[in-house]
Amino acid sequence: MSECPLDDHLVDVAVVARTGAAMETSERGALCAARRRIPVVLTGDPRNAVSFGPGTHLAGVDLLGTVQHAAASGVAHAAAVRRALVIDGHLRPVEIDGPHAQWGVSVSREPGRLRLVVTAPEGDRRLPGIVKAGQEAVRRFDQHVSVIDVVVRHP
Repeated sequence: MSECPLDDHLVDVAVVARTGAAMETSERGALCAARRRIPVVLTGDPRNAVSFGPGTHLAGVDLLGTVQHAAASGVAHAAAVRRALVIDGHLRPVEIDGPHAQWGVSVSREPGRLRLVVTAPEGDRRLPGIVKAGQEAVRRFDQHVSVIDVVVRHP
């Protein structure tokens, strides 16, 4: 038996039913999910919520809706890409964040794959390097995803 219960299974979302403040041994799968960048949805009293990292979602009253949203959400992945593009000097913060940003990054999740969408100004010669850096940033953030599709859009 492996250390992580998810090693032998494909999982899109982990759901944890929180009833108390102490973490249960049975929640080990959620820790593995978080390490693998799989979204974790928490149910129960939000006062007892434990964060499993940037992919943690609180279910509220609509568990199914939250699970569906979490399964498709790549918000944490996109944030990691934006951060890497700025830190590595590919873009200035004003170019990718804020009301006048010319560049954009979004990520969506699909079973077994991620879709990285880069929105770029037409004709910017930096585009190939930024796309490559963005894809590398996604791979560093999520080493377990099988496929990363990249789409470039121009506004």
